[in-house]
Amino acid sequence: MLESIVNLDCGNGPIEPSYNAYTSVGDNAASIVPAFDTEVDTSSTLEAVRSWLQQCCCVDSARSFKPTRLLHIGSNEDFVTLIETCGTKISNYACLSYCWGGSQTVINSTLRALTPDGWQIYVRDLPNTFKDAITTLRRLGFEYVWIDSLCIVQDDQHDKDREIHKMPLIYKNAHLTLCASTARSCSEGFLHPRPDYSDCQLRVCKPNGEIGTILMDQIPWISPLVTEPLGTRAWAFQERLLSPRLLEYGWRTLRWGCSCSARYSGYQPLTVPPESNWKAPAVLSYNLFGYLDPNGLRRMPQHKDELFDHWNSIVDRYTRRNLTYPDDRLAAIGGVATELQARTGIQYLAGLWDYERLPSLLLWRVNAPLGGHEDLRPRPKASRAPSWSWTAVDGPISINHSREIVQSFRVLETEVHGGFGLSARGSITVQGPVNPLLVQNAAALDRGACGLRIYPDCAGELAEITDDESLVEKKPMYRLSDMTFLAIGRANWDREIVRGLLLVQNGDDHRRVGCFQLRSTGRFLIEDWRVQRLRIV
Repeated sequence: MLESIVNLDCGNGPIEPSYNAYTSVGDNAASIVPAFDTEVDTSSTLEAVRSWLQQCCCVDSARSFKPTRLLHIGSNEDFVTLIETCGTKISNYACLSYCWGGSQTVINSTLRALTPDGWQIYVRDLPNTFKDAITTLRRLGFEYVWIDSLCIVQDDQHDKDREIHKMPLIYKNAHLTLCASTARSCSEGFLHPRPDYSDCQLRVCKPNGEIGTILMDQIPWISPLVTEPLGTRAWAFQERLLSPRLLEYGWRTLRWGCSCSARYSGYQPLTVPPESNWKAPAVLSYNLFGYLDPNGLRRMPQHKDELFDHWNSIVDRYTRRNLTYPDDRLAAIGGVATELQARTGIQYLAGLWDYERLPSLLLWRVNAPLGGHEDLRPRPKASRAPSWSWTAVDGPISINHSREIVQSFRVLETEVHGGFGLSARGSITVQGPVNPLLVQNAAALDRGACGLRIYPDCAGELAEITDDESLVEKKPMYRLSDMTFLAIGRANWDREIVRGLLLVQNGDDHRRVGCFQLRSTGRFLIEDWRVQRLRIV
């Protein structure tokens, strides 16, 4: 895959800065630089999608699963019908992934008991995102679509719990997931032309006399100019990972993603002229997909050896996204966990995995070091997961990878109930070096000598080490002198640096409130710590 980069040359050689170079579909310059289409609702874009669907072999057409309810969109332009699928033959269906953006004008409720003929809904009463999805899917030949606000009875908690539990299967078995990536709410729609974000235009004359226009900008590939609202939603992240095929109406153009390929509207290979002296293949794979897709390529681990690195990436990206209801933190990634457990055969532990890499997985931390209290969230009032799991707290998470585990540390036993839905409970019993007296008071601790760093899990629970407690803005729940330090792993770049957990006594058990790292040297040598058995809940 090649990038398309331009440097201007004023006669004395290329000068900075560099520009992304591309053009519009149909322009004469499309034979020398990549092109994409900012119009997402044309016959050519639909024809491209049809060809992608035909060429893709990621979906088994013989799948037997079908959702409880589907919206039958048929060919009648005036109305659609919500039906119960029991007893109905469904060959395939599509899903809509979108942002609610507030209350819905049309939802399914207990007041709308379905008749044998279903619930007939006039298209004119639907929000614009639904209208655009129905229009597009009809043109692609789909008869059924799953939309959560219509296919789940919103004021029936039993129905919501049952259908939310099925959502991973719903997206996994969809023939296509259509993503309204740019719409902030269901009222906006997504078929409008995309703006021109180019910084400048360069007219070029080809050898055959044709005049073309090259568009240029300096938008970083890793930091798009526009944030796609759907890309900020945690539930949508799971939908994205589980769906075998994605059709995304993005900020620049229409994108397609599946296991077979990644395409965008207007993509075409560029041919190198035979007379070229450059030793290259006849067809170059110029592909702007990474530039046009702010969410990046998606890939699920296929086996055990890939699990650790992929899960770290999933946790990092997932926890940076928003949840309308923070208590959905477990459920909104539970479908991905179910799929990975089936693929790898490793038991899922409410955010972690029960295998040889579990010690490293325990070394997660909230991305807000001590002192950055404005970035930390309070601990949830109601417990939703064991304290050793990152799902128990809010905020972005990163997992530290320690290739070398402290010699005396062992995971002895794990016990977890739940973890795929809204809550989990359980414990992990470990054996390892502990030092409950590391910080008796600030005067006794030479932080420069041991390089101690403290990373609290939640706001208001720990405070910076200081001799003067009056300097602490708000009295913390725990003092560092009350902490038990449990050493687990060593830093990959310097094995003298040890990482571990900060624990507080909880009856006969312990509970995690943060993590730490320090330099194991001199009087802070962890080999001198006593080895103890602890049960963390």
